[in-house]
Amino acid sequence: MVSWWTESGEEFIVSTVAEQRRPYGDSNWINHRDLRVWHEAMDMVQAVYVISAGYPKSETYGLTDQTRRAAVSVAANIAEGAGRPTTPDLLRILGIARASLQELDTLIEIAKRLEYSSDFSAVTTKMESTGKMLTRLIQSIREKNQQKE
Repeated sequence: MVSWWTESGEEFIVSTVAEQRRPYGDSNWINHRDLRVWHEAMDMVQAVYVISAGYPKSETYGLTDQTRRAAVSVAANIAEGAGRPTTPDLLRILGIARASLQELDTLIEIAKRLEYSSDFSAVTTKMESTGKMLTRLIQSIREKNQQKE
């Protein structure tokens, strides 16, 4: 079973059924639904959709759309990375997810400055926790990969 651990000893994997889901026995493949960070990112997407629903109608094809796309990109890239067959591919795609999270942070900051909502706390909390989990996962994979070399 592929396992990545946090500094506090918490495992990044949600369940042990990931081993059973590997279709080709590839030691780098895990199901994205078994990653805690994917679940956190999905919760973040939901929070983004809720907050952006209150943006002005004039932003429907502007800030609203771009904000939602950035949030979806984070979760989608985590899922895509989990399905990549090699560690370098996984790390590259997780890096893209991290970049999308930074894009989302900027878009939320713009919405804050334009006062499109009075309460961004749910979104910012989910963004922070997703970012921390994603960063720790990337670091853990890199450390494990360096130990193999």
